[in-house]
Amino acid sequence: MKGPLVSILINNRNYAAYLAEAIESALRQTYTPVEVVVVDDGSTDDSRVVMDRYAGKIEAIERPHGGQAAAFNAAVEAARGEVLFFLDADDVCEERRVEEVMTVLLEVDPVVEGAALLFHPQRFCDAAGRATPKVFPPRLVRIEAYRRGIRAESFAEGAMAVISTPTQAGQFLVDKHYLPFLSSATSGMAITRPMAQRLFPLPERGITICADSFLSLGALLEGPVILVNRELSRFRMHGKNRYMLSRKRPNADLFFNQRDAYLNALAARQGLPQAILTLDNWERVRRYLRNKPIREILVLLMRSETRQYAAMLLRGLVSRAVAGCWRGRLAGPARSVPVSMVGPLEASKSGHLPKAARGLSS
Repeated sequence: MKGPLVSILINNRNYAAYLAEAIESALRQTYTPVEVVVVDDGSTDDSRVVMDRYAGKIEAIERPHGGQAAAFNAAVEAARGEVLFFLDADDVCEERRVEEVMTVLLEVDPVVEGAALLFHPQRFCDAAGRATPKVFPPRLVRIEAYRRGIRAESFAEGAMAVISTPTQAGQFLVDKHYLPFLSSATSGMAITRPMAQRLFPLPERGITICADSFLSLGALLEGPVILVNRELSRFRMHGKNRYMLSRKRPNADLFFNQRDAYLNALAARQGLPQAILTLDNWERVRRYLRNKPIREILVLLMRSETRQYAAMLLRGLVSRAVAGCWRGRLAGPARSVPVSMVGPLEASKSGHLPKAARGLSS
């Protein structure tokens, strides 16, 4: 299949063991023309040696280590394509990935002029590339159904569906005070050039992983989010990226501050309330609740999406009541309990941050 130029953007950090397979999968696409841009984010392994083997076939960019958001920014700046496909260096594209997505996009928008994010499911595989029974995301649902409490819908294999529009996402934000994760991870996403112009550049400070969460959430406010219901990439799980098994959260507070500010800026651009606040631990919850009317806290409690979040709000109410009775003294020391207003807690490939961060990137 031939069409407009597309770019496959590979971000890499110390994945020399998998990088060649990722590049090969990008080069053997059935669609043409395709350019492959590989950004190495300050690797200390043999990644540069692997990239050199593909001289003349890829656009290779080597930069000091700055994190995944910085690598995304560099790749998007260098890309010439009308549509940008993302790929983590430890994942693999199916050879019809670009063709399947572009077929849908050209049917929806023949001139490729509109801002849109398209995503598809990914099949999990082990370190050796062997497929496992699991698929990501595990459930597919449209934002309107999600707002009504439905957490999964059925879509035919190969079907196209508009999962969200900016109007629907804006209404969700007004009603729920957060945005839900509805699309795939890095290697399951593609955005049009107009969408890239609206979402980039991403903030870089503190965003070493989970940069894809900025795209999946931000795109909800900027254009349609479209499902192509076919497994078109493999999501590799291995020793270096099993973050869902870890509770370590370096720079979590900085990460959430950055993402909240980024999303609230997009919301303000759309004339929406800047209501997004990730409540990641008890200290942040306590600061947030300090000056909130009891009625507003009760409304948030009724809208809560997880038991942990409801427990945090209840604890906040009790703490305020005790503080009032004891002239401002708080009952007991603050404890860190991971929870988020961003949405339901889900298993994450990037769980160096809480599961609710769910930007599932390497």
